Amino acid sequence: MSDYCTRADIEAVYGVGNVAIFADLDGDADSTKIANRIASVITQASIETDEYARSTSYHIPLTTSAGATPSSIKDITARLAGLLMYEPRGLDGYSPDGKPNHKYYYQREYINQFWQDVRNSVRILDAERG
Repeated sequence: MSDYCTRADIEAVYGVGNVAIFADLDGDADSTKIANRIASVITQASIETDEYARSTSYHIPLTTSAGATPSSIKDITARLAGLLMYEPRGLDGYSPDGKPNHKYYYQREYINQFWQDVRNSVRILDAERG
């Protein structure tokens, strides 16, 4: 399995400073632990992206005909990786329907809608079908 995004991709969505904060669960600014945590969530997010994709007609791993990761997959995986880093920090709010959530919860909704659109052929990926 290959990773679909990089630290830079996550930083492009959430910001460099936010990613550093999200990844530093111990609050000790240990760059090795932060880098290891980021690498771990990238792998986990890539695995979850494959799990979402299994309900579609696309071949896993998700790649273009040239073998590259489609930009939409890179983006959606980066969004998910950021959430996987942020969510262990806890909840800080409630949705309009009263369910506990956090300020990045809309990213989860975006990810779910993305995959629903892919399954319903509303969104067509630049990826090999399998």
